[in-house]
Amino acid sequence: MRALTNIKRKIGRFVGISALLLVVGVAHAQQTKSIQGLVLDETNQPLIGATVRVTNSTVNGGITDVDGVFKLDNVRTGDTLKVSYIGYQDYQQVVKASDNFFRISLSPDETQLEEVVVVGYGQQKKASVVGAIATVSVKELKQSPVSNVSNALAGRLPGLITVQRSGEPGADQATLYIRGISTFGSGQDPLILIDGIDRGKEGLAMMESSEIENISILKDASATAVYGVRGANGVVLVTTRRGTVGKPVISFSADFGLQSPSSMPELVGAYDMAVLTNEALVNNGQSPKYSQDQLNIYKSGGGNPFLYPDINWFDEVLKKNAYMQQYNASITGGSEKMQYFVSANVLRQEGIFRRGAYNDNYSTNVSYTKYNFRSNLDFQLNNVISAKLTLAGVIGDKRRPSSGVNSIFERARVASPNVTPIRNPDGTWGAPPTTNHNVLAHLVSHGYSKEAESAITATLGASADLSEWVKGLSVNVDFSFDFDNLYTYDHRKDDDMFTFGPNVETYPHMVIGSPLGFGGNINSYNTRYVIEPSIRYNNAFGSDKQHAVSGLILMNAQENTIRDQEVAYRRLGIVGRVTYGYRDKYLAEVNAGYNGSENFAPGNRFGFFPSASVGWVFTEEDWFKSNKVLDYMKLRASYGMVGNDNIGGERFFYESRWGGGGDAKFGINKGGTGNGGGLKEVRNGNPGLTWETAHKFNFGFDSRWFNNRFEWTTDVFYEKRTNILTNIDIVPATYGGPAITANAGKVENKGIELDGTWHERLNKDFDYFVGGMFSFARNKILERPETPRAYPYLQQVGYRVGQARGFIAEGLFQSEEEILRSPAQFGPLYPGNIKYADINGDGVIDDNDQHPIGFTNVPEIMYSVKLGFKYKNFDFSCLFQGAANVNYDFRTGANMPFNNENSTPIVEWLDRWTPENRDASLPRLIPAIGSTGNDGNRSSTFWLKNGNYIRLKNIEIGYTLPDSWMKAIRGTDARLYVNGINLVTWDKVPVYDPENTNASYPLMKVINVGVKVSF
Repeated sequence: MRALTNIKRKIGRFVGISALLLVVGVAHAQQTKSIQGLVLDETNQPLIGATVRVTNSTVNGGITDVDGVFKLDNVRTGDTLKVSYIGYQDYQQVVKASDNFFRISLSPDETQLEEVVVVGYGQQKKASVVGAIATVSVKELKQSPVSNVSNALAGRLPGLITVQRSGEPGADQATLYIRGISTFGSGQDPLILIDGIDRGKEGLAMMESSEIENISILKDASATAVYGVRGANGVVLVTTRRGTVGKPVISFSADFGLQSPSSMPELVGAYDMAVLTNEALVNNGQSPKYSQDQLNIYKSGGGNPFLYPDINWFDEVLKKNAYMQQYNASITGGSEKMQYFVSANVLRQEGIFRRGAYNDNYSTNVSYTKYNFRSNLDFQLNNVISAKLTLAGVIGDKRRPSSGVNSIFERARVASPNVTPIRNPDGTWGAPPTTNHNVLAHLVSHGYSKEAESAITATLGASADLSEWVKGLSVNVDFSFDFDNLYTYDHRKDDDMFTFGPNVETYPHMVIGSPLGFGGNINSYNTRYVIEPSIRYNNAFGSDKQHAVSGLILMNAQENTIRDQEVAYRRLGIVGRVTYGYRDKYLAEVNAGYNGSENFAPGNRFGFFPSASVGWVFTEEDWFKSNKVLDYMKLRASYGMVGNDNIGGERFFYESRWGGGGDAKFGINKGGTGNGGGLKEVRNGNPGLTWETAHKFNFGFDSRWFNNRFEWTTDVFYEKRTNILTNIDIVPATYGGPAITANAGKVENKGIELDGTWHERLNKDFDYFVGGMFSFARNKILERPETPRAYPYLQQVGYRVGQARGFIAEGLFQSEEEILRSPAQFGPLYPGNIKYADINGDGVIDDNDQHPIGFTNVPEIMYSVKLGFKYKNFDFSCLFQGAANVNYDFRTGANMPFNNENSTPIVEWLDRWTPENRDASLPRLIPAIGSTGNDGNRSSTFWLKNGNYIRLKNIEIGYTLPDSWMKAIRGTDARLYVNGINLVTWDKVPVYDPENTNASYPLMKVINVGVKVSF
């Protein structure tokens, strides 16, 4: 018993001592302390604003002061201290019991230098790139809720000018210009490649942003010379997403947007229509159409609606808004042996036409539905051989009223509000007595059309890494096959239309009805084959790898088969590239393309297009002392030649062509039905025709400032385009044959591009950025054969491509006396007519007084300002985008009233000249047909309007769910967001959106809500 008691006593003593030690240990572990430290850069200079925090705490953190010093309280032994700064590698250290002061030196983040940039036929380290290249990531693209990727590019890339002319679902692609316009030839579009294959603007239109990794534009000759005869207008490179090594990540996103027109014209009502009609007729010496009693009825609005209708046709056929929705699912991941990215997307965009469901079996509203699928697979078969398989498919379904989308808008724009009721008293469709402009009837009762489009693209590639035998050497071959098809179904019908008459028993039958019919047509059926074998080399030499050398030799062969073309389109070329870099300090690159185009005569089909570029990173020089201002500066310069073989709308332009000649009669046609017409030459071939050649110069620099907070890039460029195809306009009229064409045109184009961004983290919870870009490009025609004119300003040489010409307006005539004192011009003249300047001083206003006026309808300047921040789980970004040096003609878009009985004036015409309103913005009204008044419809500065604008192009607010919430649903990431596009526009365009000044489907502003979840 005593022994058992001793054992119990010893156990109790052991437990007591253990408990005491545990309490002491826990108390010791729970003790906190304050720590201090100094954060330095690689040159031992203090880093201001570096973020310092304890990794296992969401509240314990701070930033370094102006001396690089930090202090943290409540730090425990065993905590992990983390220091981060933009442009430097993160630093982490476990806090020991003896640690009270830390001296921390951060190392530059070399991944910035190792960042890869997509270039022509390959990739290069960003630090070694000496070409003019701009890139936008998918993150920025997805901030804009658009159905066409091209509309997300505006204001994102310096050097890119975008103009969107329509907002119609499925037909809203923007026109892209890289560094403006450098030719007056027919081919001004850039080359667009998707994963290295020429798929054109049609291929870009069928993509969706979730499958894109980034989009780059290649601007100077060093970047585009490898595309030889196709690269003169610049190149757009679209790179799709690929898989990465890691666990599978499944993502799903859903978006729902509300669309509404960005701008719409406002039309006068029935009373103002009647008043203005009378005024125009009286001004033209005719009797008024409406009596005072009729005017009073229109003004009161209480008359018989069948006799005195007052219809706003836009309200009858358009909704205030329409929805757009998009759903995307993707999975990405892989192992060292295989990586994959698989994506599926559905887009549904409704139009803004009302009463689309008027018919039981079909809708006449315009709509677009698009299904995208993509599978990008990469395989590492062994240590030498790798392979890739890229598959993508698109199915599109577009529906619209059979009358045509733009036809509905044009009819609604010009239809009179007071000529006919929508429906007659007996329920039939109403129609004006001279036309069938019942816009609603044309929308809902003329049937519908459907476009079914599909496309498949496939690329199979294999690569062999031969580094085991020759270090850095590899061979590669890619084979691509594309197919696209467009089939149109047309279901047309007509409903009966009648003109209402109050005193007739039978209404005049204006349109005889017909049942719903069917027609179909294959609009396109195209295939494309491309094969690209290549040899690549990339190695570094020297004791510390200071000499970096790379090379490329690639052959490109492609064949395009297009429906209704008996002969396939073919191209063949060889590409070469050599690069050299010494310690990432001195850089040089030579590119060349030797390309052939079947568009020219045998013996004249191949051309050589070389370029050379150099770079100097002078901040890497030993003599450059590190400082707190300039961190990195690379100077770049390049020169080269690039071609453009898209010089005419017809193939084999070098061949003469003969066709039916109706100018002379020869005998009797077969069957004795009439005189024979014979043949005549309809195209004068020129076997010496060749491609346009662009001689491009570029100088620029890339820089980082203030501890990498500020990034700034500048490029200055000059291009001379020669051999532009043009008609020889100096042959005598007695020649009598078809136009003579030759490569006789020259154009110069020059400009500057600026791009800068400041980004900074103020503390562990808040970081922000602000930046902007500016692009300017101006062209001038240097040579173009043309008939000599009486005055130099009448020539096209010396002025812009597409330069508008017209009279210089000096206001409006205010009196008969002023007319008599002025030079004679188109008459007879009345007060309120436009007064023109006598440019040549001969006392007569005629065509010799037409002068170059204003800018073109393509902006010379494109600019943007972006800003954003992230605070804890919230993020915000916005983009203001603008354009300048652009004009539009007020006479377009059906803005001129009374072109026929139904051309309704816009409300701006209420401020027309009258004896009581002499300070008017518009001239006196006259009918446009049969007028004996002044020809004020001529091109002049009076009608040329300022098309400059700035708009809130994009805004996005997002919230990322906390990690604790995601763990509860076993997810990895989830984000809610609201974004919009074209939300507010500031401009001086009185009627339409500044990008779309025609009577067509308006541009859309969109407000969108979405969610993305990943597992």
